[in-house]
Formats: sequence, structure tokens, C-alpha cells
Amino acid sequence: MFTGSLVASVSEVAPRGYPSWAPAERQGAFRLVQEHLPHLIQALELDNAGKWQRFSTSLEAERDLPSLRGVSTFQRVLVMQVFRPDRLQSALLQFVCDLLRIESVSPPPLSLAALYEESYPDTPLLLISSPGADASKELEEYAAKTIGAGQYEELAMGGGQQEIAMQMLRSAAQQGTWLCLKNLHLVVAWLPNLEKVLSGLEPHPEFRLWLTSEPHNLFPSILLQQSLKATFESPPGIKKNLQRTMENWDPTTMDESSNPMRSRMIFLLACFHAVMQERRTYLPQGWTKFYEFSYGDLKAGTFVLQSMTPPGTQAGDMDWEAIHGLMEDAIYGGRVETSQDMRVLKAYLNTFFTDRVAGDRGGGQEILPGTPLRMPATPSYEAFKKVVSQLPDSDAPYIFGLPDNIERSLQRATSAQVINQLRALSTGAGEAHKYDRERWRAQLNPILELWQTLAGSAPGILPKGRDTGSRKGSASDSPIHDFVAMEFDNRCSCSTTQLVL
Repeated sequence: MFTGSLVASVSEVAPRGYPSWAPAERQGAFRLVQEHLPHLIQALELDNAGKWQRFSTSLEAERDLPSLRGVSTFQRVLVMQVFRPDRLQSALLQFVCDLLRIESVSPPPLSLAALYEESYPDTPLLLISSPGADASKELEEYAAKTIGAGQYEELAMGGGQQEIAMQMLRSAAQQGTWLCLKNLHLVVAWLPNLEKVLSGLEPHPEFRLWLTSEPHNLFPSILLQQSLKATFESPPGIKKNLQRTMENWDPTTMDESSNPMRSRMIFLLACFHAVMQERRTYLPQGWTKFYEFSYGDLKAGTFVLQSMTPPGTQAGDMDWEAIHGLMEDAIYGGRVETSQDMRVLKAYLNTFFTDRVAGDRGGGQEILPGTPLRMPATPSYEAFKKVVSQLPDSDAPYIFGLPDNIERSLQRATSAQVINQLRALSTGAGEAHKYDRERWRAQLNPILELWQTLAGSAPGILPKGRDTGSRKGSASDSPIHDFVAMEFDNRCSCSTTQLVL
């Protein structure tokens, strides 16, 4: 029922018992539940309009669902699907968290230090990135702090870099340095060669091979099995985005008692970067397209602000016009393509980078309207962490200045995608239990016929001492038997049989 495998009867008449507070367009979904789960409809007490009024208009209907006796947790999800599909995605997340007894389904931020502790010299570390999440920049900083910048090399694959990559790999494995091969999804056909070289290496104990790639359907499964894998993507929500940024930064960068202006500016940049990335959730209203704002932009902005806030800098000394210009024209604005998106970017620059928040009197000032995100009175790393921890786990559209109906359309689209994926999984699982003899025959017959043709026409493919002519009409031998016998003869004679097609 949840995935749409059951169908309700078609009728233009409103179903019996349909509540007056429910929208008219949900009558078909109500009829489906009424026909297949009548006991659930009886347990809901839908005729009590006062009990359901708040649920019908709430912006967080999954939290305002009335207490219902005899209704299971998943049946509550069905109720959401029937009457409030615009909040079905949130209801599914809450259902999973309650069932697994976890606080959030989002994974914790990836820690390169924790990943390195689990690694070995002969095990590559594969970072699977999504658009807008560049793992190489953070890896470069981590390597510089761990083994030194001179002991780390990286190479962007593609454009005939395969031979250079092999030379760098052998050199790093011998010397015990780190090597990062980036963008492996561009050279998928070459990866089997990489597997062979890796299997023959005897690496130095300090050697580590880091690999980065976007998801690719043809990525070799053997290399995946050999590697220590981790996904690297922008965490969902402003809160997790800021937590990840602050985890990757050195606390001393944001805890300079001699330069509070720099600490406030860097924290504002982290907030600005999080908002730029999270607006991509609401396409095409947040941005007209998916802009790949990445850690590289954040790093470039950090360098600019650090160079413009030497020790002793006060709010009156700041050249706000220069900061806005660099962010708008050289860093973040360099990715923006439309005038409408540029207007949004300028509005955020004028909101974040001003005397109102960054100045000496900015303590307690609101950074994001309607949220607990405020500038601490004393800028320190721990104070910034405390402010971030008070943010909600999910972001409401009003935080970005967007109307509430955007959240409804987003949840409808996301929940429909989840249902389609569940339907595909259930269909695949059902087919896996069935054995279709004709389907197997149709797929295997061409291979068997090709084998018989080769065995009858090529003199070197059959084992020594076997009559090719008698093999062609024999029903006692199988292709597998011939293959095993041929391999046995080849190993015994230490000879190589070459087949020219």
C-alpha cells in the first residue's frame, strides 16, 4: 500500500466517512486505506475535527499527530501519506530514528584522522565525493599537519596522466610518502592496471595511497573491495555544515584573544559558506542551478580575511567594499551565472560582513534571522561551538528568506523518490527468487554456441591428445570440462597457448 502496489476502486463520489477537515484532493488515498485497512480508519476517530484540526494546518504535522490507541508506528506514517504528503519525508525520517533509536540518520562528519588510524600501507583509502564536496583540499591540509607538506603529493587523473601516476605510485611506496590520485572516475578503463600494480607492491610502512572519485557504475569491484571506503559530501543542514567546518579548522585559528576581529570574521565566513551550500536544497528557488560551492571557496575566503585582519584590527579599519568585491567577483561570485543569483549573493554579503555583527558591539547580534545563531560576546572556539550546537537539526525555509510552500513541494518530490526506490527494490527482490529457464537459455545459448564453434575450428584450444572432430558431436563433455583440462595441460607443460581471433 505504501509503495502503490495496491489500487483502490475508482469513483467520483466522496468516500463514506471522509473527514471535513481533510483536503478534497486526498479522497483517493483515503479510499485506498478504507478498502484495505478498515480497522485503521476506525481507530483514527476522524470525525473528531477538534482532535485533528492542529494536525491539518501544522507546519510540522509529523510532530502534531494526535495520540492514537492501537495504531502502530508505521501506520502513523500511512496516515501522513494519506492526509499530509507534504510532510511525508519528515515523517519517514522520524520513523527511522524512532525505530533504530538514533538521533539522526545523517552520518557524522568524516574525520580523516579516524580514517587514517584504520588504514594500512597495502590498503588504498577511497574517498567517494559528491558534486560540491572536494576531498583533496582537506586531505592536503591534514597531510601537511600529519606527515609534512613535503611528504605528500597529488595528481589529477585524466589527460594522459596514467604513466606519471604509475611512476609516482612506485616512488611513494618505496620512500614511504603519501600519494593522492584524484578523479578516478575519469579513467575507469585504466583502473585494472592500477589493481595489478598495487597487488605487486611491497610498500613502506608509512606509505598511504589516497584515491578520490565520484560515483561511477563501471568502477572496478575488486578495487572497491580492496579499499577502505568513505563518502565525502556536504553534510545536510546549516548546523552539521558548521560543525564539519569547525572540526577541520585549527582551534587556534578561531581562538585568537589578541585578534578578536579576525575570529569573528572567520566565523561569519563559515556561516556564510554554510548558507551558500544549503540554499542548493531548494532548487530552482534557492539558486537557479546547482553551484558547486566547495571547501576550496571557503579556504580562499579564509586566506583573504586573514590577510585583511592583521593583529590590532578594529571594525572601523575594515574595508568592507574590498571584502564584498573579492567574494562577489573572485571567489563565490565566480561560480554564479545569472543576475538573479548575483542579487542573492550580494544581499547575503551585505548581511554577514558588516559592522553590525563583526564589530566590537556585535556580541549577541543575530546572524541568521529566526535562529539561535548569534555572535558570542567573547569570540572563542568553544563559544562558537556552543552557539552552533543550539541550532536545529533541520532548516526551515524562512531561514533563507523563502516561503513555506517550497518545503512542501520539496518533501513531496523527495518522498516520491523514496517510494519509487522502495518499489524498485521490492520488484528486484521478487525477481531474484524466480528462475526463468527460457531467459537463462536465451542469454547463455550464444556463449555456448560460440564456444563450440571455437572448439571445432581452432586446433590449439582443446587439450593435447583430444580428437577435435569427435568433440564436436559429443554430448558427454562440457565446455567447463574442456576448459579445466586445457588449463591442467598448460600448467603441466609450462607452455603458452595463444588463440588468434
